Amino acid sequence: MKSIVYNSAQNVGFEQKAVPEIESGEVLIKVAYVGVCGSDMNIYQGVHPRAKAPLVMGHEFSGTIVKGHPTLQPGTPVTVYPLLSCGKCEPCLNVYAHVCNTLRLIGIDCDGGMAEYVKVPVDKVLEIPAKLSLKLGAFIEPLAVGVHAVRRSGYKPGDRALVFGAGPIGMCVAACLKYFGCPNVILIE
Repeated sequence: MKSIVYNSAQNVGFEQKAVPEIESGEVLIKVAYVGVCGSDMNIYQGVHPRAKAPLVMGHEFSGTIVKGHPTLQPGTPVTVYPLLSCGKCEPCLNVYAHVCNTLRLIGIDCDGGMAEYVKVPVDKVLEIPAKLSLKLGAFIEPLAVGVHAVRRSGYKPGDRALVFGAGPIGMCVAACLKYFGCPNVILIE
């Protein structure tokens, strides 16, 4: 399969790799679209603290089920929740798996979506509504970051808001604020 592989700082190349073999509890996805995140840029620069070469980057992606899902049929459009938690540490056992003591991410700690196919744990697969394009499906993860930021901020409908940073995540936060009823959003870049 065609893959984009991080080999070392500022050395990312195109490679042919074998299609991943899935095991029990894993799903094979044919990737349709993948986003390039700031994390991917840190990996490319060689400054990400955990990413080790060789690595297929990409944690913002969409695609279709090939095989392995117990309830979703092959061809079903999906995206993934890229956080990989242990399920056993104190944060995981207290509904805080997003701050797991051994938190890992698809596309950073294991191969991600910058390839024709990717394997992921079955519990990380999220079906995309049929009316949503796969192109927009790859944008679900960064948009979810915006939703999470607004929910944690203490924002209440009708409040005005100031967002520092008009990069992709800042724009997602601003869009979510507008969606949730903010009459005046100011972005500073």
